[in-house]
Amino acid sequence: MNEDAARETVEHLQNAAVEMIRATRAFLDLLEELVEDAGPLVGLAAQMAAKGRAAASPQHSDEASATPVQHIRVS
Repeated sequence: MNEDAARETVEHLQNAAVEMIRATRAFLDLLEELVEDAGPLVGLAAQMAAKGRAAASPQHSDEASATPVQHIRVS
């Protein structure tokens, strides 16, 4: 590997590292906002929990009847 190729490789690695640092900062800024105002996150979690409960409820049998499931015991 010649010196120019090595220098170019180092420059690419430096640029990639700088981009990773910028992305990490943006991610941390977003996390900080969520910590300071968790309302939207709590709302999303509540919606997801409600959907999970609805999917697991016995009243959700219309899908179950359309796609029968055979339970097989494994020992």
